[in-house]
Amino acid sequence: MLSLLRLAWRNLGRNRRRTFATGVSLAFGMSLCIASFGLVDGMNAQMLHALTRLDLGHVQVHHPDFVGKKKPEAQIEDPAAVIDAARANPAVRGVAPRIYIFALVSGKGKSSGIELVGVDPVKEQGVTELHRELIEGAYLEAAPTPWPPGRELSEAELAADEGLTEAAEDDAADEIDGLVGLDGEGSDEPAPAEATEPEPAQPGSAQPESAQSPSPDDATARRARSLKLAAALHPPPDRPLQVVLGSSLAKVLGVSVGSEIYAAAATTDGMTESSFLRVQGIYQTGTQQYDRYRAYLHIEDVRRLAHMKTGVHEMAMVLESSELGPSVAADLTTRIGNDQLVVRSWNVVRPDVAQMMQLNDVSTAIMVFIIFFVATLGVVNTMLMAVFERTRELGVLKAIGMSARKLMTLVVIETILLVLVASAVGAGLGLALDGYMVRYGVDLSSLTGGFSLAGIGINPVIYGVITPKGVVLPVVTLAVTCLLASLYPALRAARMQPAVGMRET
Repeated sequence: MLSLLRLAWRNLGRNRRRTFATGVSLAFGMSLCIASFGLVDGMNAQMLHALTRLDLGHVQVHHPDFVGKKKPEAQIEDPAAVIDAARANPAVRGVAPRIYIFALVSGKGKSSGIELVGVDPVKEQGVTELHRELIEGAYLEAAPTPWPPGRELSEAELAADEGLTEAAEDDAADEIDGLVGLDGEGSDEPAPAEATEPEPAQPGSAQPESAQSPSPDDATARRARSLKLAAALHPPPDRPLQVVLGSSLAKVLGVSVGSEIYAAAATTDGMTESSFLRVQGIYQTGTQQYDRYRAYLHIEDVRRLAHMKTGVHEMAMVLESSELGPSVAADLTTRIGNDQLVVRSWNVVRPDVAQMMQLNDVSTAIMVFIIFFVATLGVVNTMLMAVFERTRELGVLKAIGMSARKLMTLVVIETILLVLVASAVGAGLGLALDGYMVRYGVDLSSLTGGFSLAGIGINPVIYGVITPKGVVLPVVTLAVTCLLASLYPALRAARMQPAVGMRET
């Protein structure tokens, strides 16, 4: 075998120019493939990082009715049990509760419908990195806004509230009837032939309640009493609530850090709660879903706004690795043991992102195959030319006793040596390109200020990632394809008749 290696190495040096050209093409293709894997893997990693570390997390727990519908009453009633189950799994690095409600917010003459997200500022920083995306101001404080304690209404107050509600409904009905009856339109009743004057009321007698029309003062008084009862049940906060807005939303509302906005939010009991919010900070993620349509408050502030007690809408978790998502989700489902809760990993919550990442990998693999297919044709051409040029020599070798198997092995070894040298050089160049992309990235800011994939904002500077797959797969693919490519020239050499070969000049 050692003699075959020496002979194969000497044969590669016979036509150095052709061997060099073939080796350079193989090394160049190898380096491009490794660099392409590094770039695509880096883009996938950035997309997954933006998805999981800005909002989603690696695993989420919800009430079944909250999934897809976001019903405010669909809550996790015992979040502490979920937290205990999550902490029992060593792969879970952080757990954070969240509450979601919809609200209409108003700024300087402009309004917008958004989603208010209640988070625990301390726990959320262990799950997501939104606090690192601030471009102005500061993140939410750890302590919630002081709220006066509410109280349950007494039976007398409940009865009064019911009476006020009925009176308001009657006023609204009378107003509608008055609008419908204008100019006799909208009524099938014939107009009276002539108006009759009402009988004067007797002194000391009260007119029927139906004949009395409510005065504006009465309506104002009833509204004041209603607000007083509402304030007793759900008192307003002592100061405006702290809120962190996205940059696009802040631009729409025309506000900056320190500005106040007004929010009217839908509660879980079908009511509407309103409050002033003071802008604590402004963030920018590049994802329109977050920057334009979300605002973050302390979870206790949102809980009071939503008239919620102890439940939450979502539990988000971050793991040691995103690849552990499916297995941890299955483990937590068993640990929690509650059929009323749904545990899902990030690839189940956002299957479109998982499919896009798979599509990127498949596209890169196809590109690698095309590059190496072309390179394989070059190897076939090189080895065939080497066989044709050494026809006389190969015939002599067979005549002096070299078997067809050894002759075939000789040609294969020449190919393997060529591929090994080219792979080593190409892998070195590819890793050098990967190292540059890992440190400096590929800057596309001159072409775009940022772009999105599956609705997720991607930084215009794409950083590479070095993975074992991105290095081993191109090397193995090149070795296998070139080995297969060498079989035809090797078989041709092995089948050569000694007498025919020795007649070649």
